[in-house]
Amino acid sequence: MNRFSRIMRCARGGEVAPAPLPLVRPTASGSARPSRLRTPKLLRVSPRRIATTHSVQDYPRVASHGEPERSERGGAERGRNAPCGNAAILTRFFFEKSGIAITEFALALPVLIMLFFGAVDVTRYILIVQKTEKLAHSVANVTAQSASITQATLNQVLDASSDIMNPYPMGASGHIIVSSLYKEAGVSTTPTVRWRYEGGGTLAATSAIGAVGATPVMPTAFTFTDRENVIAAEVFYRFSPLLPNVWFGTTTIYRSAFYTPRFGALTSAPL
Repeated sequence: MNRFSRIMRCARGGEVAPAPLPLVRPTASGSARPSRLRTPKLLRVSPRRIATTHSVQDYPRVASHGEPERSERGGAERGRNAPCGNAAILTRFFFEKSGIAITEFALALPVLIMLFFGAVDVTRYILIVQKTEKLAHSVANVTAQSASITQATLNQVLDASSDIMNPYPMGASGHIIVSSLYKEAGVSTTPTVRWRYEGGGTLAATSAIGAVGATPVMPTAFTFTDRENVIAAEVFYRFSPLLPNVWFGTTTIYRSAFYTPRFGALTSAPL
């Protein structure tokens, strides 16, 4: 194969250009004589221009009949559609679109996983906050409806709290504190904590209202009148996200509620 044939092979993507057929033109004597060869317009490419941008040494040798040699046929099949030159290879690489969908999915998968677990954690947190607040109001309300209070009654009230928190168990994640606050007439200008009862879970928690016998820490604008008794319920619940330290870490949810007894002051400690 001559140099021009190799260049044509590179220009056409690895295929050898077919040799142009001679044109036969009849003469005056009746005999036919071949005219000059005419190259099709498709193959009219400057050899010098092609040789400056493409290398013919990267393509296999071709036998005299136009087919690749047997030992190099595999390489010729691989190089038939290959672009010529490093610049063309890089261009083809950047414009290649096969496999782009799986690549985009692989890049987006970690973000989608984080968004999924983040949405689940936010939903769990909102539900637990709502249930914790409902539990605090329920415990304080039921306790305030008793004419007299005992430890057995409080145990029943606190045990029923697990039904309100379902499907989130109390256990080691929750704790309930019930306190009685009372202000005596003419003895003190501030109320005191008369008694306290704890249960509903094993989570270690300290009352935010104050110790027994001390002045309770009440919400802003909450005032006591003389001989007023208030039942306070505090609920603690430890929330642990599915992916800790990504959106937020483990936190303790706290809710409190205050109710006045219906049937008289509950100032005596339950027995």
